[in-house]
Amino acid sequence: MKRLARHIMKVLILLVMTTTQAQVDSDSINARRRAIDYFCMEATSLMEQERLDEAFEMIEHSLALDPASTELKFQLIPYHMALGNDSTVRCLFEEIIEEEPGNEIYNYGYARFCQENGERKKAIAIYEKFLGSPLTEYE
Repeated sequence: MKRLARHIMKVLILLVMTTTQAQVDSDSINARRRAIDYFCMEATSLMEQERLDEAFEMIEHSLALDPASTELKFQLIPYHMALGNDSTVRCLFEEIIEEEPGNEIYNYGYARFCQENGERKKAIAIYEKFLGSPLTEYE
């Protein structure tokens, strides 16, 4: 009986420790999400004020907190476009589309980017891959 009681006590202690750790992890995730949201709001405000360098830094701070975020990588694209960093834009689009191949916004954005940069065939290939069917070309 004492052995069973000790075993139950150990299980309860482990359960409490696990719950506490889960709560700490949850709080940490929430704090990180709030920081990311703050940096993104600041970036938007700075972009509206045409303070691109500072806005870019805010998005990079967010990305440092969540380096795997395709959403944050996508938010970097307008800054690189404004700076004329076409190769970086292309790399960012390809990276986020690889992570989220079904995301309509990312695919559409990349196809438009290619189209606007004179890469019509690449744009058509992106549309076809995303839509799953060939497009009819109109000359």
